Amino acid sequence: DQQAHLFTFDRANGEIQHLMENSYAADHTLTLSPDGRYQVLTGRGLNRPGIDPDNALLLLHDLTLNTTTPFLVKPADFPPFPTYDWSSDGEWLAMMLDHNLVGLFSPKHNELRLIESAPGSCSSPAWVNR
Repeated sequence: DQQAHLFTFDRANGEIQHLMENSYAADHTLTLSPDGRYQVLTGRGLNRPGIDPDNALLLLHDLTLNTTTPFLVKPADFPPFPTYDWSSDGEWLAMMLDHNLVGLFSPKHNELRLIESAPGSCSSPAWVNR
């Protein structure tokens, strides 16, 4: 199983720090929140006994506090469309937790809200600012 690793590099002192790792697959993603505080890394193990191929691991890393929060999410049905999206202010992360369940997570407040949808009606949540 291939692994994706995430490191930070401090240009001032040359220090390298390993933040997290995740299984690598074709639908693996790596993004920063709009405010640059949080890093998202997704991945899933392929061809591994006991691993459900219909699940992926989303790791949310707080670059300020150096903590990681894991979530089991649905992998992308139609790559390259990710199964999560940030609100424009970086306060909320929307993610597909199941085929009919969207999770809204506020890392700042450690709050998770759940929104049900009709099965198959949403595979890639997106924030729309109005």
